[in-house]
Amino acid sequence: MREQPSTPRPEHADADRSPESSRDSRRRRLLAGAIICVAVGSHLPSLRWGFLYDDYIHQFMLQRIEHGDPARAWSLFDFGVRPGPQNPMFEWGFYPWWTDPDFKIRFFRPITSLSIAADYWLYGGWAPGYHLTSLGLFAVLLVLVYRLYRALELPGTAFLWAMAIMALSDIHSLPVGWIANRNALWVAVFLVAMLLSLHSYRARPRYSMLVLAVVCFLLACGSKESGIIGLPLAVLHEWLYPPAASPQSLRDRLFA
Repeated sequence: MREQPSTPRPEHADADRSPESSRDSRRRRLLAGAIICVAVGSHLPSLRWGFLYDDYIHQFMLQRIEHGDPARAWSLFDFGVRPGPQNPMFEWGFYPWWTDPDFKIRFFRPITSLSIAADYWLYGGWAPGYHLTSLGLFAVLLVLVYRLYRALELPGTAFLWAMAIMALSDIHSLPVGWIANRNALWVAVFLVAMLLSLHSYRARPRYSMLVLAVVCFLLACGSKESGIIGLPLAVLHEWLYPPAASPQSLRDRLFA
């Protein structure tokens, strides 16, 4: 009998399964986990920060909602116009006398607003509880970033440097430590999740991944206005990483 020719295996298949490769992968996971733990731990002092700035306005608004005020819990960042002297917001000193009569600040951030409202319903006026939520959200962001970097197949050294720069940057101090600035954490979480979904679609085209990417983009926009940056990010991802079913990236197709 003729022997059936064996299907050639990719040259890197055995290498991927080698003990050395497995050890390197395990080492990267452990180092990435250590980086995430150190990053989250470095923000633990924020548990003692209490409320800051806009947090007091949110507390005041949520207390009024609890007592029947028609304000909306999903619109805590709609500060409206300058209230008159008889308004409680004015009497409490949130708007000093020198505030311009045409003052108006209105942001549409329902996702962030609802997360702060949920903290209020859980913790009331206990500020450390709100900070625990922000720390947990920061940890989720770093785990998603870790998964994204792995999906992008970054080389070992680049992977660890990227994780360290992302996790340990002091730029996170304000979003993690200031409760009202949690919007920056939410928008980052949803944008990274959007990119993960798009990259998953690239590897194995499934419409569910595209739907998930769109949902994450909309949630990012509902967290903060800068969520709109998800559109150019999606285009850039398509530019650099074509779907598995397509032999060329958008860049190659445009300049072919």
